[in-house]
Amino acid sequence: MIYLLLSILSSTTIAVIFKLMDNRNVALLPVIVLNYFSALTAGLLLFDGELSLTYILNSPWIYISFLIGSLLIIGFYLIGYTTQKAGIAVATIANKMSVIIPILFSILYFSEESSILKTLGIILAVVSVVLAVLKKNESGEQKKFSLLPLLMFLVIGVIDSAVKLAQHSYVSDGDVSLFTSFSFGLAGIIGVIILSFNPKDWKSFGNPLVWFFGILIGLANFGSMYFLILSLNHSGFDSSIVYGLNNMGIIMASIAIAMMFFREKLSRVNISGVVLALVSVAILTLLV
Repeated sequence: MIYLLLSILSSTTIAVIFKLMDNRNVALLPVIVLNYFSALTAGLLLFDGELSLTYILNSPWIYISFLIGSLLIIGFYLIGYTTQKAGIAVATIANKMSVIIPILFSILYFSEESSILKTLGIILAVVSVVLAVLKKNESGEQKKFSLLPLLMFLVIGVIDSAVKLAQHSYVSDGDVSLFTSFSFGLAGIIGVIILSFNPKDWKSFGNPLVWFFGILIGLANFGSMYFLILSLNHSGFDSSIVYGLNNMGIIMASIAIAMMFFREKLSRVNISGVVLALVSVAILTLLV
């Protein structure tokens, strides 16, 4: 259970750091780039196999790793930007509910069995995201930010679907750590290329907070996955229960922090979205 709590803490920490960065006007993209190199370093330090560039380049997962690395930098930027502009609670719900996209992908591509309960869970997940992002009396600028969670929902869902495809068809058990670290590294390299077109962002590396937040988010990013895997291996629960408890814990912890420390306000409609999100997680991971 301690590993599951550490995974929830790591994931929640990421959203909190993004919000703190916004309050201190710390540039987002340089932090995200550093985050991936920090996560890459953590992964390589924990990898106990023999590192070989030739082995990596000849691996069956090399091409899908490039795809995932490209999407990761976009997806994580959207998570950070959405957290800062739409709030921790909304960003977390959109992020966690994107799980329905790889579920749909698995049903359509791998011909996994569907059911009435699974269909109900998917419908509730979509409705929960829509309700969670609705705001009354929004200005034009606020309406623009309301679309961010929906875009993030789609991109993260596509990333998770690509990871599902890689795990199912290309990545062996012994290559999981290497595959993950290499994808993180690619995301960081792509981020550096993007930064090269914006000299202003390069100057941000002179800010110690950029390095502090970048390294911290990288460790939290890696830890969220690392501790989740450990909890899957050692909790004694079925994987569906672990995923369900993990997602519920992250949603509830993030919303509690958002309301207590960042004074984020949720309307009754938003709260109904939160409730539906939790019900959807329960259906999709605990009951199906």
